[in-house]
Amino acid sequence: MRGKIVATAMLPQGMKFSLALVLLGLLVRAFCQTPAPIRTWTTTEGKTFQATLVSVQGTQVTVRLGNGQLAAIGLPRLSPGDQAFIKSVTSSTSATAPSATPASSAAPNDKRVWPQKVEVDTRAIEVTTVSEDVPNKKCMYRSRNFEFTAEDKLAPSVMKEVARTFESTRSLMEGLPWALQPEPVGSELFQAKFFATRESFIAAGGGEKTAATIKALDGLFLAPFSSFGLELRGKAWAKSGKYDDRILVLEVAKLMMGNSYRLLPDWIWHGASGYASFLPNNAGVVLAGSHERGLKEYIKHYAGRGYNPSDAGPVFDLLQMPSATWSERSQANDTDRVRMQVTAPLLVYYFCHLDDDGKGTRFLRYMDKIAEARRAGAAPGARGSFGLSQLEILLDGRDKDAMQKAVVDGYKKIGVRWQ
Repeated sequence: MRGKIVATAMLPQGMKFSLALVLLGLLVRAFCQTPAPIRTWTTTEGKTFQATLVSVQGTQVTVRLGNGQLAAIGLPRLSPGDQAFIKSVTSSTSATAPSATPASSAAPNDKRVWPQKVEVDTRAIEVTTVSEDVPNKKCMYRSRNFEFTAEDKLAPSVMKEVARTFESTRSLMEGLPWALQPEPVGSELFQAKFFATRESFIAAGGGEKTAATIKALDGLFLAPFSSFGLELRGKAWAKSGKYDDRILVLEVAKLMMGNSYRLLPDWIWHGASGYASFLPNNAGVVLAGSHERGLKEYIKHYAGRGYNPSDAGPVFDLLQMPSATWSERSQANDTDRVRMQVTAPLLVYYFCHLDDDGKGTRFLRYMDKIAEARRAGAAPGARGSFGLSQLEILLDGRDKDAMQKAVVDGYKKIGVRWQ
């Protein structure tokens, strides 16, 4: 810049002025293209961290930490000053405002991010005991986004664990770039009901062959205590040695997809929730960036039980399977049902991380269509028929053989044999 300024001193006065304007314009343009600066953020708990704002998707804020990792944090967890900063960034049209994506459903694919981790606000998992009416089998507890009704008293330690699982799964599904906007149905909070016996679970509408049941259109989660490993200790239910919250993650993820249930084919409905369930989770911090590790552990787990990716049949057939056919196969043969449910998350993973550019471009474009239909109201026709009608977005001209080869080759890149 110094050399250019010296040179202008030798120009006529009018040209000096014009050149100064040009240089000023270039400086402004360069400044506008500069990424958002690193700033100090403060949580509601008083913790501080250095990061750059990347995007804002609903109530989920994505930042880039000093080590380059992407992290998602709930907007309510940030200090009032940080919330005001984000509001000014997303609403400002000035040239000096850092760029931020206002909503995942509106953001271009190349502007969306796959978060490295999603951390739930600790205040969100603070559980309030509303009532514990054991004689009438109605004990009620609440976290920030969920209301839990149980047939018997739950130990405080259990409720904290359950609330952490539910809240972190909600944050994850909102933070993934799938254009999902989890919202309760008919109330301010998502509803979950737990049952002391499997008989009462089934009587309330739970599936006879399922560990838990989601009534997506009613926004309701149902599960017996036994499904995730609780046992009665004294006057309250507590964690047993068999406690496992993966079934909770699996079904809560479905609950967060809400009205998309009407639109999505079964392989995505089951696959997206399965994807969420195998992501590593460390005490409420979902390590979304470690998805490949979680995937391989998932495959190893089911391989040990005798299930392999290809057991469910040709990829093309699963992608195009109508909901009625999926249900018929599931009801006719338990082994077949498990095979399809095991393979479905692998197909979702392929389209999110192994297809084409590895950024999930086709899948995000597909989910945008689902979001558009969801906002417009559920499309008429059989469940999942709308999603099947948009399948060409994912296939992108590939026939049965080409699609099979693409999946096999995609998994080969990460050392997984599709067999």
